Amino acid sequence: MREAAIKARKAKFPLLVCLTISMGLLLAGLWPFDFYPKNNVQWIVEDNGLRFDRYGIAFIKRLVFSSTEGVDLSKPFTILMKVRPRDDPADSLPRILSVYEDDGREILFIGQWKTELILRIYEDDRSNPARHRETGVNKLHRDEKRTVAICSDEKRMSIYVDGTIAIDKPGFNAPLHLEFPGPARIALGNSPSGKNPWRGELYALSIYPKALSPEEIRSPIANELIGNDIVIPAVFRAPKKQVLLPPWEIEKINRSFWWDEIVNILGFIPFGMAICQWLRKDDGRQRRSTVIIAVMLGAVISLLIELLQVYLPSRDSSLTDVTNNIIGTYIGTFLYPKAHRILYS
Repeated sequence: MREAAIKARKAKFPLLVCLTISMGLLLAGLWPFDFYPKNNVQWIVEDNGLRFDRYGIAFIKRLVFSSTEGVDLSKPFTILMKVRPRDDPADSLPRILSVYEDDGREILFIGQWKTELILRIYEDDRSNPARHRETGVNKLHRDEKRTVAICSDEKRMSIYVDGTIAIDKPGFNAPLHLEFPGPARIALGNSPSGKNPWRGELYALSIYPKALSPEEIRSPIANELIGNDIVIPAVFRAPKKQVLLPPWEIEKINRSFWWDEIVNILGFIPFGMAICQWLRKDDGRQRRSTVIIAVMLGAVISLLIELLQVYLPSRDSSLTDVTNNIIGTYIGTFLYPKAHRILYS
């Protein structure tokens, strides 16, 4: 009787260990459980500007870009702004200003990578990040104010920094002139998906339906913030929720990406082993059905986590993660018989 009790406890121990590891993984996937995060954007009253921090976003409520009203991106225009970065981001491409359609797809954005100002224009297939034109100038330095003007006319795109031309790109703006669908909206301090936050201060923003001259760019009248039209939501919410982002839409594949893939596979191996341990006493269930049940449960739980992560600004809802979790669960079912023989031999 005593031997039977000891054997039963031995059988439960691996199950408890695997379930504990799996539960820790599930909780980590939803950490920090903040489904209503504060929007980290503040007015700088004394300077009539905006301060952006991590998980912050603001919008211009009126329709600035349209072929029927406002500024037509297929015709000459100028975006003029005064900024002061607070970081030199190297592991992402934060958006200072993003122009996007109602479905959340970006048309163009002005961002920062390290000390470079990045201007990207998406081509006809804006759902594919690889289809774009990009240029930049190395003029953004931490805690230094810069006046930046993006001028587009019928033939070229020019970037001015502090009133001096920094780059001139003939034909660079062709996608806008040929394919701009309109209308389009503006997000400040982040991308429409909310996954590219910029840390810094925006002191001026003006948009004109013409290509300004250097003299007009340097005019103090041009440096005005569109204050009455800016909306700062109390809760951080992005207009485009990324639900199960497919791998071909991932903008940057780096060491952090691959580490996340490995963790997602390894983390679900104990889950697959735990399900096999839980089902192993049912003699009427075949080995193949045990694997199928374990993999299906792994897929359902992983899918639930990823759908909940849509509402967490610190997390990404990724189809790749679901796939890796399923792979990890299957590996767990494959390793379970070997681990069982070692434990009970």
